[in-house]
This record gives sequence, structure tokens and C-alpha cells, in this order.
Amino acid sequence: MLAYVYPLSRNNHLAQHRQSLRDIATKLNPPARLLALNWSLDLPPAIVHRICGDRVQQRGENHQSLRADEAKSHEDVIWMFIEKTEPISENEVDDVIDMDIEEGIEENLARAVEGIVRVLGIERPSEEKVKEALTTARTYAYTPAEKEREKGKKTKKEPKPRYFGLLPEIDLEAVVGSKVAELEATHPARIFWQELVKNGRVASRPHITLVHSKSLPAEQPLWDRSMSLHCSTSPPTFNFQLSHLLCNDRVMAIAIADLEAVVEEDADDTSGVDFVGKMGDDVKQRLHITVGTAGRDVNPFEARGMVAEWRNGKETTAVPLGGRSQGRVKGLMS
Repeated sequence: MLAYVYPLSRNNHLAQHRQSLRDIATKLNPPARLLALNWSLDLPPAIVHRICGDRVQQRGENHQSLRADEAKSHEDVIWMFIEKTEPISENEVDDVIDMDIEEGIEENLARAVEGIVRVLGIERPSEEKVKEALTTARTYAYTPAEKEREKGKKTKKEPKPRYFGLLPEIDLEAVVGSKVAELEATHPARIFWQELVKNGRVASRPHITLVHSKSLPAEQPLWDRSMSLHCSTSPPTFNFQLSHLLCNDRVMAIAIADLEAVVEEDADDTSGVDFVGKMGDDVKQRLHITVGTAGRDVNPFEARGMVAEWRNGKETTAVPLGGRSQGRVKGLMS
């Protein structure tokens, strides 16, 4: 079997990019088959974002373009890929090797080797060759010459965050969908949820707003503390309870309670504990995840008022949820 290997200079997260590869493959003589290493994003977006962000941070300077910086602009790039990626379909390639983003480099290399050997029917590389490949990948360094070429390129001014929030590692459709399925068909929460799903109104990037730029300068201390965690190279993780599912005829939200920092055993970093300790009760009482709004004309900010009124005793459609989730503080633009 003749195998063609092409170094790819573009990303293949869009169907149109993959189609261009298909066009090239069919024009070769003899025609080539396409084998995809498929990194399916079937986890909650915040988990994918955390894993990829941490790996870019750990990699440091050793990449031609995607490198961590103080503004965390690399995280915006990761979000772009997460939100715009189009899942691969059966007719796009001739065979697929499913990769696992949660596994480490050793496990995923083993997956790739196993799949390529099976599909191409070639000899399996020795353990020595595999270890040599791993060493090469781990010791790759972005060379001084490459860095020098980068100096002449214009650098754009990175936008500042509009607000800070916790990114909960939660699958809204799984958490909310399973809960409303237990309710009567005529329950307001079930009806509203079904409309959100039908109309594609479920939040694609759920978040828990901590402080907005519109609240400055009144909440400047909270803004500064949030910025510090956002810029940290090893930010703390926070754990919280998914208290209740709330809704009216315009918006649905999940009320958040019992926020606490996750403290690793023998850890010296107290930034997470300090952050929660300095957070006022007024902030803790407004914490929520906006699940979705009835239409584009409904401002998601209405969820904050609904949650506040419910906490103050106003009668609101409320369904106990239970369960916990976790997330990190991020600076967000939209």
C-alpha cells in the first residue's frame, strides 16, 4: 500500500477545510485514502477549554504561533475552535481513529499507532522508536531564528475583558434535560426548556458572572482579584452546588450556592480560599448560570433579577437540582 503524508499548514476543524483535502486526495495518482485522527469534543466546553488551555500554558514558548501570554489571548483562540468546530461525518474520510482529549500524550500516541497499524496494515514500530518520537516531541524548542522572524510582525492590542466569570464544567442539556424529564408534561420548567431546545436557545458557553465592567468603580476590588486569578499561570478551581432550576416566561437559570475553593493536598496556594473569603454575601447571593432566554430580544441579564427576587421570597417556578460542578475564573468578552 502506498501512503501519502502531507504536512498540513491549515486547521481542519471546518468541513470546507476537510473537503479541500478530499479534493487533493482524489487527484493523486493513484488516488489516496484519508485517515482521520478525530478529536471529538463530546465533553462540556469548559472542560475542553481547561485541558487545552493548561497544555498551551505548560508548553510555554515552544510553538510557532499559539503561545500563552499575560492577556490569556490564547484562550480566546481555543474558544474559537471549540465553538466553530464542525463534527466529522462518515463520508468525509475513509477511516477514523478516535482520540481522547482527556488522555495524556503517551496514551494518545498509542491510540494513533494502533489505529494506523491496523488501517494501513504496516509493521508496528518498536517501543524504542515510539519512545524516541515522544522524546523528540517533548524536547521541541521554538528556535531563536523563528523568534527573530516573529519580531517583524505587527502585534494587535489585546482587548480587555468585559466581565469576569466562573466557567462551570457542566453539560446543560444533560443536567437540565434529565431533571425536567422527571416533571409533569405541563410543568412550566419543562415547557420552557423544551422551547429552548427546539429553538436553539440553550447557552453554548455557560458561565457564572462574578463582576461586570459596568459595575466599576464600585466593585473594583472584586474586579482586581478576579483579574489576578485570570492572569495566573496556575489558577485555582472552585466547586459549587447547583441549587435550583428557576424560570419565568422569559428566562431560565440555575441558582448557585456553597461556593468554595478546591484545595489540593499539601498545596501552598491560598488564592482560591482568599478569593471566596473576600467575596461579599451580596455577590454570592446573585451567582447563577443563565440557561437560556426565550428570544433574542430578552437580555440574559434578566436572569440575575429573577434569581435575586426568588432569594428574597418572590414566588418563582423553582425546581431543586442538587449535584455539584466546578470551574475557574476567566475574563470574558461576550
